[in-house]
Formats: sequence, structure tokens, C-alpha cells
Amino acid sequence: MTDKIAVIGSNDSVLIFKAVGCDVFGVSNEQNTRVALNKAITEYKVIMITDDFAPFVEDIIEDTKLSSYPAVLVIPSGTKVSSYALDKISADVEKSLGVNILKNKEN
Repeated sequence: MTDKIAVIGSNDSVLIFKAVGCDVFGVSNEQNTRVALNKAITEYKVIMITDDFAPFVEDIIEDTKLSSYPAVLVIPSGTKVSSYALDKISADVEKSLGVNILKNKEN
């Protein structure tokens, strides 16, 4: 398992990460996403997956939370408006700390 970072998402979303030295996996459907994530799990300590493909592999992401590595993070794709990534991060923060420090004060 390498210390490098893998990023999984549409080609448009992940190219910028390649420019900064991350290994990228361009995917276009559920099958490619499952294959890419399963491969990345065996090779990387940190994996970022865009929020437009994360729902396809939510079961695998939940299974990875049972071990220290890899850390799988859901990130915004930037191609559409979605609260999926923020909702996942908020849930993880609340689970870890017992309180959601990211919650908007108005809510």
C-alpha cells in the first residue's frame, strides 16, 4: 500500500488532481466505479471519490470505515450542485465528536 492518493470520478473532475501528483481513475458508470475503488483499496492509503459516483459504491465505502486504511473521502465533483459530500462529512464528524460542528447555526 503506497502513501499516494487516489482520486476516483469523471475524467473532467479528476484531471486537476493528476496535475498535483495524485493517481486518478476516470470512471463513467457503476461498474467502472466498483472496479476502480476495489483496485484502489488494495494500493492506496487515501482515496477520494466524487459525490456523483460515491452512491454507486456506498456499501464498499462503509466497509472501509472498519479499518484504519484506506481512508475513503467523498468530495464534491464540481460538475453539479449536490449536498451528498457535505452530508457524508457532517455525519462522520458527528459520529467522531458526538456533535456536528459543521452544522449551520440557522438549522
